[in-house]
Amino acid sequence: MAVAENGVETHAQDVREDVKALSRDVKKLAEAVGAQAREKAEDFAEEVQSHTTEAYRSLRKAVKEKPGVALGIAAGAGMIVGLILAGRR
Repeated sequence: MAVAENGVETHAQDVREDVKALSRDVKKLAEAVGAQAREKAEDFAEEVQSHTTEAYRSLRKAVKEKPGVALGIAAGAGMIVGLILAGRR
């Protein structure tokens, strides 16, 4: 009977060690996935910033070249927004 109990204890110890190893592996995997997600998010943020800066420069140039057209577009957009908001009441 003592041999059987010893076998069960040994098996239980093996299971505990496997669970600890699995826990460490899951933690490492989560850290790796987190690092990869953070890197992709940083790359995306840099790309968005680059596109936004480029769009801003392009818009600024267009306004400088044709201020009357820019003013007309802004007035038209304001009028459309005003009509939309007034229609909500």
